Amino acid sequence: MADHASQPLDASLQAEYYHLQKTIEDFDGRALTIKAWSVTFGLASLVGAFASKGQPVFLIASLGALMFWLLEAFWKNFQLGYRERVDQIEGHFRGDSQLTSAHQISANSFTIWVRRHLVPRR
Repeated sequence: MADHASQPLDASLQAEYYHLQKTIEDFDGRALTIKAWSVTFGLASLVGAFASKGQPVFLIASLGALMFWLLEAFWKNFQLGYRERVDQIEGHFRGDSQLTSAHQISANSFTIWVRRHLVPRR
């Protein structure tokens, strides 16, 4: 049973958890939009290439697809930063770990980004 001192922290962590879950769902919705744009752009480029019988249009379509793929990869990377914070909060409520403060979305995401991109892997 939780003591009275942890109740405000737990309430804050619960609010943060629900906010993160909503944000992750929003990321998924936007990722579907990006995919729809990619398909539309790709099909329009292919139709243009066949209509004009121009091979450079295929190159443009390929570059466009690559750009959409990169955009989605960056988008997923942001989403994974939020996902790790959700895992930390779930661990707190399971009793696996004890968080000492709530409302650490930005600090946590930055720490994860640094660990993934700047810390050498062993």
